[in-house]
Amino acid sequence: MDHHNDTLFFKLWKNKYINRIIFNHLKLFNIFYQWRQFSSLQSLIEFKYKYYLNEIDINFSVDHQDCLESILPTNITKISNTDYSSNFNLKSIPPFIESLYITQNDIPIFKLLNKSSIKYLTIVYSSKKKTSYLNGNEGLIEIVKDSLPDTLIELTLIRYPFKIKKDTINNTSLKKLVVDGYCEVELQSLPESLENLKLGDDQSNPIKLEPDLFPNNLKELSLYCNPYVRYVIPDNFEFPDQLVRLEITCDDSSTIAAIPPNLQSIEIESKKLNQSMLLTKLKSRNIKSLTLNTREILDINGKSILPNSLEYLNFKYMGSLNYNQQLLLNHLPPTLKHLCFDLNSNFTTSTYGFNNGGYPLIKNEMVFPSSLTYINFGDSFNTSIGVGVLPSGLKRLILGEIFNKEIIQDSIPYNLELLKIRNRYYDKTIKLNNPYTLVDSSKYYRQFEKDTEGLRTFKVPSDYTRSLELLFLSNKVNLEYLDMSSFVYNETFVPGRDIPLNNNIKTLALCYPFSDTIDLEVFQNLEHLIINDAQAKIVTSTYDQYHNENNKKQDYNFYKLKKITTLSTNSIFLDQLDEIFYQFIKLI
Repeated sequence: MDHHNDTLFFKLWKNKYINRIIFNHLKLFNIFYQWRQFSSLQSLIEFKYKYYLNEIDINFSVDHQDCLESILPTNITKISNTDYSSNFNLKSIPPFIESLYITQNDIPIFKLLNKSSIKYLTIVYSSKKKTSYLNGNEGLIEIVKDSLPDTLIELTLIRYPFKIKKDTINNTSLKKLVVDGYCEVELQSLPESLENLKLGDDQSNPIKLEPDLFPNNLKELSLYCNPYVRYVIPDNFEFPDQLVRLEITCDDSSTIAAIPPNLQSIEIESKKLNQSMLLTKLKSRNIKSLTLNTREILDINGKSILPNSLEYLNFKYMGSLNYNQQLLLNHLPPTLKHLCFDLNSNFTTSTYGFNNGGYPLIKNEMVFPSSLTYINFGDSFNTSIGVGVLPSGLKRLILGEIFNKEIIQDSIPYNLELLKIRNRYYDKTIKLNNPYTLVDSSKYYRQFEKDTEGLRTFKVPSDYTRSLELLFLSNKVNLEYLDMSSFVYNETFVPGRDIPLNNNIKTLALCYPFSDTIDLEVFQNLEHLIINDAQAKIVTSTYDQYHNENNKKQDYNFYKLKKITTLSTNSIFLDQLDEIFYQFIKLI
């Protein structure tokens, strides 16, 4: 029987007509499966592709008489109501709805939750007076015992003003809980099934960390506060053994008794200076990602105390507590892929950030492991980089707001894909061996004012506010990559003025508020159009295709187009896009 079914399937699959229908449905499904907002019930009813939808935002009032339950296609599994002024009243929650995003205004629907099959629930609260949903129909909704569905897997409470009490959340299926805003948590109030817990970011009075506060099965824990307070970790406090990821802003990290054996990622910001005790405990663990503020990464013998398994390392700053020592051989782990020197923007960049201790980076030190693909030196870095210092496999290099050193010939790796210089006044010549390295720098275009052939890739600077014409791109005959994703002005392309008439552009990146028309006849070499959140229109020319003397068919010139990339939430662009271009769409 199975062999017969397989044979039948392949026969149908090889049928070109059936195959084309299947792929057409798959493409429509991929395009319209993502989030989409509707401003009226009628617009939802009349939406041509509603049977491909999965997630919708009801940005209008819903009353009992609207019978939304009978109108919704069963393929829709996620509903949100982000309009605080609208009412969202249903007689019942359809069984096919798995995810719900509501506000405290939606009290009638809240009473239906425990009878639903909801798996993912988000409730957004405001500053109205508190009330239990059992005791009234006004004010904020307090979660009480047995008010949530047994099927719930994830619960997000935004600005929740009540205490989480014992047996309030007694769901044995709950895996993830996010509480954004101040909220007390009683001991033994969190279900043992919980694997992911986040408390913050507006915590002005952090909860007291006590034994048995967190469930034993917890794998991810995030504890954040506002900038003026910190969690106090009691002496010899132990986090759950199953933790894989930990994020916390604390008073002192040295009081952590032991590192959970399975921990792979830790992000910790400590008010106290001594992070070396924590690093010593992390050294023998299989830590992949580490974010912390510290002045030291060496022990008293000058040996690195960073875990050898690290792939991601981010130095954060808090006041004068930062890392600004000279990097030398073997200071960084050999497996490191991502290195970032972050900066707290509340402090002076030239004083508080990383600058390699004031020493230049020279080849003889072999500072950076060959595995590195990303380096962000932060906004205090302003020292020379020698030839051969940066690893050959580096893909992205970020230099900060005060960097003003000359970029030495051959110091930039040939394989670098992006060089970003955040100093808007940087006006030195940038010498690159690879013309396809994309440079994001305010005055870079001035190097090519008289050079018509050298520019292959170009990114319009984010601080550029003048006309495109003044970038002098009209004679750049070899320009292949044009990135306008930071250009926030809606300006019409004029061939011959802004770009060459017969341009060689293969990749074009746009962003909002660009709403002009992209004509493929103008961009005949275009392979990849990156729309992002732009509202551009795409058109092309047609030609007559003759199958025989009596059979003429009009077809479209797509030239070399291979892909159109846009955000999955960019419904304005998708709704105005001609269906002939659906075959090229890729959502991100």
